[in-house]
Amino acid sequence: MQKLNLQPLALLRVELQQAAPRLGIAPAAVGQLPSHRVFLTMVLDGTLPAERVAGRWYYRRARLPEIAEALGLLPAPAPAAEPTASSAAA
Repeated sequence: MQKLNLQPLALLRVELQQAAPRLGIAPAAVGQLPSHRVFLTMVLDGTLPAERVAGRWYYRRARLPEIAEALGLLPAPAPAAEPTASSAAA
């Protein structure tokens, strides 16, 4: 039987703290991570990706960037520079 790469939702906060440098999460945002109850509410609302197995909620480590984005922890992408009149004429 294939082992599923699922982690308990209760460990999501710790996992995000440990993965913060790799994901590019600002240190100030790490200190303001929501509680497990907020994570659970977001899962039930469909905001966070999670799976229910045997009555418990789990997340996949591979989806941590998606989870961080849903929580608003990732920095906003820089807006694309608009072409200037001199480069448009060229």
